Amino acid sequence: MLLGNPKVKAMTDAKRATYSVSPGCLRITESFFSLEGEGVLIGCPTYLIRFASCNQRCTMCDTKFSSWWDTDAYQVSGTDLLRALTMEYPEAEWVSFTGGEPFYRSVGEEEGTFVWLAQKILALGRKLKVETSGTMVPPAGFPSRATFWSIAPKIPGGGMGGGTFLDPDVLQTILTEHARHGHIKFVVGAREKQNSVAIDFEGIKMLADQVPALRTAKHFSIIFQPEGLTESSVEYLLRCTVLAEAVLKDRDLMRLFPRWRVLPQWHQLLWRNERRR
Repeated sequence: MLLGNPKVKAMTDAKRATYSVSPGCLRITESFFSLEGEGVLIGCPTYLIRFASCNQRCTMCDTKFSSWWDTDAYQVSGTDLLRALTMEYPEAEWVSFTGGEPFYRSVGEEEGTFVWLAQKILALGRKLKVETSGTMVPPAGFPSRATFWSIAPKIPGGGMGGGTFLDPDVLQTILTEHARHGHIKFVVGAREKQNSVAIDFEGIKMLADQVPALRTAKHFSIIFQPEGLTESSVEYLLRCTVLAEAVLKDRDLMRLFPRWRVLPQWHQLLWRNERRR
């Protein structure tokens, strides 16, 4: 069952991207070493691999260069990414698969390289995190149980704007059959002069009714995070305040989940939307 923009629904029909890649390669927009900027891992030294393409079109997305457009996408071999991690970034405790949507890979060759890279990263003793909207199950062979999951369901019409959808059935499957630990991140619109906080909160409550695992996932924290497409760090701090106060006033929301936090995007405060940060 899909909830949200019917135009986006068509993008999920094939369940995987249809572009072609060379053998042993992956389609990405950038890879770099920085600090993790979101969720319970804020501040951890991380090598980020940003995969190109996405099955959503969130109008408030802060990485449209990776999710909406193909102009920055390029192919890189999985071997080269692994070499960069081991030779150039030995300090990286974590590796983050982000995007775009990491699981939105082309069927066959790229999916195989994607799974191979994930397995190799873990074999090196590094920790792996995957950033996903929770609308696609991982490909066969992906080391789901050993991966930290950062799942960000997009509430239609709320903080992420239009172009979003939810799939409660897939999210329930991920939480019960694939993911063992991580966090659920709700990006909330917290602009002072808009009512998007209320829209998002109602959407979150409805989703909790449709996905029972959201309430019972003991090894997952619930993160409330303000939408980060801003003109200044001062404006973003104001959104943090608006969101924190709104959560503290909504006791029904707080009671829904066993573990919850209100957290900012750390990189928005440090570097705003600067690339490779």
